[in-house]
Amino acid sequence: MKKIKLVLSDFHLGAGALESDGTPSLLEDFFSDRKFIEFLHFYSNGDYRRADVELIINGDFINALQIEVDGKFPDGLTEDICLTKAKSCVEGHPQLFAELRRFSQLDNHRVVMIMGNHDPFILWPRVRDLFAEVIGAKTQFYIDGYEFDGIRVEHGHQFEMITYFDPNRYFVKGLRKEPILNLPWGCYFVINVMTRVKQSRPHVDKIFPFRVYLLWALVTDVRFAIRLITTFLGYFLVAKFTTRPFRSGIRNSLRMVGRTSIFPKMHRYAKFLLDENLHLHTIILGHSHHIDYRRFPDKKQYINTGTWLKNTSLEVTDLGTQQKFTYALIDYPEGGRLFGKRVDQQRPVTMLKQWKGEHRVIEDVF
Repeated sequence: MKKIKLVLSDFHLGAGALESDGTPSLLEDFFSDRKFIEFLHFYSNGDYRRADVELIINGDFINALQIEVDGKFPDGLTEDICLTKAKSCVEGHPQLFAELRRFSQLDNHRVVMIMGNHDPFILWPRVRDLFAEVIGAKTQFYIDGYEFDGIRVEHGHQFEMITYFDPNRYFVKGLRKEPILNLPWGCYFVINVMTRVKQSRPHVDKIFPFRVYLLWALVTDVRFAIRLITTFLGYFLVAKFTTRPFRSGIRNSLRMVGRTSIFPKMHRYAKFLLDENLHLHTIILGHSHHIDYRRFPDKKQYINTGTWLKNTSLEVTDLGTQQKFTYALIDYPEGGRLFGKRVDQQRPVTMLKQWKGEHRVIEDVF
């Protein structure tokens, strides 16, 4: 039987493309539902109808941090609040989740969800139960990463200080003494700052390097740039003296900002994992939104599947706005052959692919 695994990440699904009055949502990042539905349809029909196909969603599939609850963005994420956010996302992307369910219900097809820093609400049992009900009972959930056949799939947020979750303390007591998620400082920043900034500049978190964008904004969008800087500094100041549960994680807020990037380069972390775990030959990460492929000695490799969102690069070597529907394809040789050619190795072959989808005469532009 043909066997493959598909890995993708960083869709950042929100509560839907449209508000209740029909106007576009400023906080929805994902507008490629149709592309993903075509992708799922392709890998569940034809030669793949009876194949063993596993879809691995490697974190940040949903941007739970930017989904409103009763018109607000609470940062004390109780199980009830997270369940409400999850339901909003499912209701906002009904066709996408319906196709995921159809895919999962096929024989030998299944879905794996790995936690990212934007969708930590799968730490709650009732949220996992909801997605198992919506997508299918076979859905599996992993928090730290997923290893198989010498391959490790991990989102990558644990390598950054501002997005690091304490694996020994995922929950803390909130202001009302009820359990809430023990979020890292970066998550609180997204909830309390970026949700406000994106109301006027929805593209602000999709441009890199961010420091170059900020310098450019000081010339071309002065008023916004000044407001952005004062908002950032004001949040750091308030956070410094807050008594909220996350105070201990942000005592050195400015030092954190100086040592991090909205789009970190992940290949160094991949190399570290490969050096520390000799049984691994392939590392697949996401998180950075930056498509990458690296070969290391001893036929080891690193792949970053990037994002399906539209991003803008201000780097000279990669200047411009682009959107690439990239994913990793892990193919298992059948009888010592792969794509009709004989291969010596029996380990799976991992490749970085780009989904082109069907040609459409008309597409929505948000």
